Amino acid sequence: MKENTNWVRRTTPAILALTVCLVAALGAMHSADAATPDAPKAAGKWVPPGCPPLAEQGTGPSKIKVTGPCAFEHKGKADCDAEGDDMYLTVARKGRNGSEVMLFVNVERYVGPGEYKAPNDVWVSLKSGDKIYRWWSNKLAVTVGPDSKYVTVNDARLDPELVLVGCTGPQTNYQCDGRSIDETPHMQTITTVTGTIYCKFDKKKN
Repeated sequence: MKENTNWVRRTTPAILALTVCLVAALGAMHSADAATPDAPKAAGKWVPPGCPPLAEQGTGPSKIKVTGPCAFEHKGKADCDAEGDDMYLTVARKGRNGSEVMLFVNVERYVGPGEYKAPNDVWVSLKSGDKIYRWWSNKLAVTVGPDSKYVTVNDARLDPELVLVGCTGPQTNYQCDGRSIDETPHMQTITTVTGTIYCKFDKKKN
């Protein structure tokens, strides 16, 4: 009994042709991917004017690390204040050419030491001339230590905001004309904050 090979003979060229097409298509896709620029990697090389901040003067018990376009580490104490149900921590560092870099934490629903689930505000900003570059998030938890002596932030990921322009006044109470429409390098960056910040209170409240 002979096997019917007519179907095999008819379909083999079609299968071979389909295989060749698939290989060619995959090769084209690989070439296109290889030719596509790595935007986040390129943006990672961008550094805003004034960054990184000048070297810290002195030392202290804090151990905070900021990564991103305006990276720095800080050991000194933060200026802290408790008002109503908020606890504010502010770290200000001098940047180049008269600029200022700031780390700000707002513990929401503050009642004293303990764990605080999101939302809590954390931002890093740079005021350079009349522009303010800022990275911000409120989707994170923080820990307030015993006697509210320190606050711990773990691996906070901060997203960029559109650059504020025409700004006057301090970064904690600024007035600006608006936001820049296109700041592509800045908008492709990410900042992270992790560590423990010790406090110095002007007027301690528990």
